[in-house]
Amino acid sequence: MRAAITVGFVLACLAALNAQEQTGTIVFFREPHAMTGDFKPTVFCDGEELAHIENGTSFEVIATAGSHTCTVESLQRPGAIEVNVITGKPAYVHVKLLQGWKDHAALANIAESQYNKQKARLKPLKEWSRNTLGTTPTAPLEIGKHTAAIDETAPPATSDNDAGAPPKRALRVFLTRRKSWLASGGFTPNGRAGNSQGPDYSKDFHKRCPSMLITGRQDTADYAVTIDEIGLLDALTSSPDKPTFQVAVYSRSAGLLYTGGTSFLGNALKDACNAIAAQ
Repeated sequence: MRAAITVGFVLACLAALNAQEQTGTIVFFREPHAMTGDFKPTVFCDGEELAHIENGTSFEVIATAGSHTCTVESLQRPGAIEVNVITGKPAYVHVKLLQGWKDHAALANIAESQYNKQKARLKPLKEWSRNTLGTTPTAPLEIGKHTAAIDETAPPATSDNDAGAPPKRALRVFLTRRKSWLASGGFTPNGRAGNSQGPDYSKDFHKRCPSMLITGRQDTADYAVTIDEIGLLDALTSSPDKPTFQVAVYSRSAGLLYTGGTSFLGNALKDACNAIAAQ
């Protein structure tokens, strides 16, 4: 009996050590610059929000060995990079603000030597959303199957043009404001509504995206679109080229898909629809 318990204990320890050995870390950093404003871009990996990275800070997350898809919030269409994590070693990602672009950030894989040149100037980020990524790199989900399992009130399916093609239901889109979306927990609501007061853009969105269904339930939505209009005071004090309407598109399966802004609501919503249709 004791021998069996001992063997079981040893095997459990070996399994734990093996699991530990299959992870590395990803270090994100943003070098200090005097003229960067209040822009704190949100960093995502494998569809998970990690942090709002501040000027001159760094943070790290534990990640399973293998490839992870990471991106950063930007007023231009964000570009994703693949970060290769090696067991027991750190990978370094530079969050850089591009010159000549307002509120535009990008990610870049760099060598440890490049990180070490900036390390002494960096401060640890005070807080971030997650310090570990999932046990395996997040794989894309099949939206139709995923939402059908959690939403039994889905509308009748529509048929594709090809004969014998499987039925395809309308995509469900949740409309909100950015601060409210981030405060409420995204696709997994935490009970906090945030500051959700604002104009109702449902009719405008439906006019430009008639094939998509607007839903009031963020927990069953396939996509979320945040729409923010700058106020009169902001318009008078901010840069004249700052867009009046700013939108962001979040996917249940892929995280942040698009951020952008235009002077006209119709164009901003059209860009959001195109970002969803491109998936």
